[in-house]
Amino acid sequence: MEKPLILHMDPGVDDALALVLALNSPEFNILGVIASYGNVPRETSLRNIFRILNYLGVDDVKVYKGSYRPIMGHVDYAFDIHGEDGLGNISLPYKGGVASGMAIDFLLESSREYGDLTIVSTAPLTDIALAILADSEFVDRVSRLISMGGAFGLTPYGYGNMGAASEFNVYSDPHAASIVYSSGLDVYSVGLDVTRDPSAVYTEEEVRKIGRGGGAIGKLFPNMVSSILRIEGAVAIHDAVPVAYLVDENILRFKDVYVSVELCGSESYGATIVDRREWLPGDLRQGSRVWVADWIDGGRFKEIMWERVLGPSVGRR
Repeated sequence: MEKPLILHMDPGVDDALALVLALNSPEFNILGVIASYGNVPRETSLRNIFRILNYLGVDDVKVYKGSYRPIMGHVDYAFDIHGEDGLGNISLPYKGGVASGMAIDFLLESSREYGDLTIVSTAPLTDIALAILADSEFVDRVSRLISMGGAFGLTPYGYGNMGAASEFNVYSDPHAASIVYSSGLDVYSVGLDVTRDPSAVYTEEEVRKIGRGGGAIGKLFPNMVSSILRIEGAVAIHDAVPVAYLVDENILRFKDVYVSVELCGSESYGATIVDRREWLPGDLRQGSRVWVADWIDGGRFKEIMWERVLGPSVGRR
């Protein structure tokens, strides 16, 4: 049975690959895709979603406009990582597209219509927080939120990419993340602890091999990730991991922890802090209960990416 799914993203190279994975996964009933600010401005995200849909020949997926800025603070776009166009400057054609409406209306209406709704967010959590604030019953109608975000220190790789302890999506709107984490929503957070695990990261040699032997998306892959490879020395496809988890839930393990989001610290703004005092009763620990991924089967993740996104049998629909 198809799972009703909403994708909330800010493409971004890894968001774009996550979108391709979802589109090529028959397990999902994709209700719509929300374009948010984040890696790039909202209008660029919107255009990139349509670029991917057009490239794959998909014309039956609705796209909605999300937020253009955080609840508080400013936006730091990631043009250095994702290119001015958000897709690694690969000049993928844009044939146009019209948004079907606004994210908050879509989120609330979908939550009322579907009893087993899953939301995958690979962007700042602003739109999810606004839906929570708009309707007190929203959290009770959503089965779960799977969020790519946070650096929790549960593995050697769970440190920040916007600071010593802050991950980009949470850093971009920590107030929204705090609202979502504390809302009672069933949150599964897929953070840098697992998305940067070496088993799930692509080396320069792997990128070259994919470019030589891949399909329609695989051949674009080396150019899409060239800036990431130059800056970071390897390529983590962060935002595809939560979608891959819905394809095969054995690829991740989650731990139930208490998390606080730092809202004020000059050095730790946006940090996701785990209260490790497990000897304390839950009501005495700081933060809110969140399921945080602390292990990944990187080999299986790469298999899914090859079979459904990058490999030679994957092309335009």
